Amino acid sequence: MKNLISFFLVLIFAAIIFVGCEDVLNNPINEPIPATGVSYSRNLQPLFELKCNYSGCHNDQSKAGGLALTSYFNTTRNSFVVIAGDPDGSLLVQKIRTGHPIDMNYPSFKSEEVNAVVTWIKEGAKNN
Repeated sequence: MKNLISFFLVLIFAAIIFVGCEDVLNNPINEPIPATGVSYSRNLQPLFELKCNYSGCHNDQSKAGGLALTSYFNTTRNSFVVIAGDPDGSLLVQKIRTGHPIDMNYPSFKSEEVNAVVTWIKEGAKNN
């Protein structure tokens, strides 16, 4: 009986931790992503840090597919990855829209996150 109670306490504690972290995982900076005026440094870089920049993926060491998403310069260095003003032609948008678990190991981008990247590119992919 004592083991069963301990098990349930651990289970409840784990559930509280996961529920409490949900907002941080959905929006790592706890700030709504704007519909316009998307900032690379405020809105996108924290998102890339959470979902893309870790060992084996798009950090400075691994550079999966030859791409690091650790800074504005790295994100925009290849003119095919980000084409300012052309989100549909930008490989970054194509991959986050259609990324498959086989291709990428990060948590999928939510529609509002994809929209933020699209808006940033439409607005000129500025270093802001």
